[in-house]
Parts: sequence; structure tokens; C-alpha cells
Amino acid sequence: MQEFELLSISHFISFCTCLAAIFMIPKALQSKPELINSFRYFLIILLIENQIRSTYMETLVKGGSLAENLPLHLCDFSAIVIAAFLITGFRPLFVFAYFWGIAGAGMSILTPDSEYAFPHYEYFATMYGHSLILLAVAFSIVNLNQRPFKSDILKLILYSSLLLAVMYGINFILGSNYWYLNERPYGENIISLMPEPPTHMFILYPVAIFFIYLVYSPYIYLDRRKRRMN
Repeated sequence: MQEFELLSISHFISFCTCLAAIFMIPKALQSKPELINSFRYFLIILLIENQIRSTYMETLVKGGSLAENLPLHLCDFSAIVIAAFLITGFRPLFVFAYFWGIAGAGMSILTPDSEYAFPHYEYFATMYGHSLILLAVAFSIVNLNQRPFKSDILKLILYSSLLLAVMYGINFILGSNYWYLNERPYGENIISLMPEPPTHMFILYPVAIFFIYLVYSPYIYLDRRKRRMN
């Protein structure tokens, strides 16, 4: 019991540290606009390095199958598309990263899907990788003046549904578990409360749509407040 409480406290401190970095770094850059472009490229390097290192660790170091450790999980997609947005400035990539990056990576730092707890390397790698996605999204909002719009939501749901069908096919061919469609992730998380995969999708799909609108809700408030002020 004491060990569990210690781990919980350690995770709470780690979680708060990640959140502080995600919010404070973009805020600090607002007073130093000359550093914004350099930090953008720095984020791109970190995002790409993290994806390469993660695949290397899972396959060559831990001896896992490459087919099961390709960067195809939802958070991997988010990391790749936010890096691509920072390179190209193509706005639809930001939209995808905003909704699924915040929902997926946010849930992952709150309830890490790591087989090992603090202070194991895998725990820190999980917290770091997902925090990096959130930092890149926050940087895009605060320093690059990006934001989602209500009209983006239906498009996101449509394209995400098409990707979901594709991922079922990839999992069938490779015998993998991308997007956790066939097996639950490690640790206690929202999927733990649902039926066994793949029937969990009957609940997870509407829950995912709820989270999309939840992630967008701050802009509903801000837009209404702006209209009242005008």
C-alpha cells in the first residue's frame, strides 16, 4: 500500500511537471519572438527523434517485432502529423493533431500505457513522448496562431473513421494491435472500463466523439465571449 501511494505521488509530480512545461514554454516564447522559428525546428527534430528511438528500442533493444512496433498508433499519427504541420504549415495536419493529440496524448500522460511504473525508463519515455505532442500542439496555438473551428469536427470524424477501417485491415494483415483495437493497453485507463476488444468499439467510438467535442469546448466558450464583447 505504501509503495502504491509512493508511485501515485511520483506520477502526480511527473504529470504536473509535464503540464507545466507544456503551458509555460510556449508562454515564455511569446516574449522572445526571435526564438520561435528556431524552437519550431527544434520541436521537429525532437518529434522525429522520439519516433525513431521508440521503434529502435522496441525492436532492436527489446527484440519486438517490427510489424507490431511501427509508428501507427494514434499518438504516433499525432506526433507525425504535428511534425509535418510544423514543416509544411498545412493546416489540416494541425487539426488532426489538435483533437487526437490532446485527447490521446493527454489521456496517456494522465494514465500512462506503460508496462512499468516510475522510475523505469519506459515510464519516462511514455511521459516524454506524449508530452512532446502536447507541447507541439500548444506551441502551434500560442506561437503560430493556430486554432480549430467547429467546421473541422465532422471532417475529422469522417477521416478518422476511414483511418479506423484501414487500421482494422492493417491489424488483420500484420497480427498487430494498433489503436488498441484487438487488445487493451497496459495500465488503468478508460478502455479498462469497457468490454473486451473488439466489442469495446461500440462504446469507445461514441466516447471518442464526446472527447472531440470536449477538446473543442474551450473555443465554444471563447467564441461566445468574443461575440458578447463585440
